[in-house]
Amino acid sequence: MSTALLAVAWVVFLCLAVAGLLYVGHLSDRRAPEEANLVPTYSTRGAGIFDLLRVSAPFVRIAVYPHHVVVAALTTYVIPVRSIREVSLERTLFGRRVRLSHDSPSAPSPLLLWANPPDALAAAIRGVAPHVSTAG
Repeated sequence: MSTALLAVAWVVFLCLAVAGLLYVGHLSDRRAPEEANLVPTYSTRGAGIFDLLRVSAPFVRIAVYPHHVVVAALTTYVIPVRSIREVSLERTLFGRRVRLSHDSPSAPSPLLLWANPPDALAAAIRGVAPHVSTAG
């Protein structure tokens, strides 16, 4: 009897875990109102750190538009291009990441983003925001 109960508990736990992962993936797919009827110049999925929140890949959606950059995970952040101050590539233990520093009050700064390849993400942001400083 206790073995059957334990098996049922594991099945319920696994179902809840899968449902949670699907829900987090759904949250990153939500579009911001600023994205309506627009096609991004660059779009990818990856991972990120937002203040104390760490989100694993592929649960972070990054989209670069001519007038703003959208980073969506549990929350959707819209960063106007004019508020971006620096885009840099940093080396980490497991590869490289993009550090996006900005002045937008709607998102934590800096945003640390892992994308594959990170060079393409950094180049796409620099393409729409040529005024930014580039370190790394």
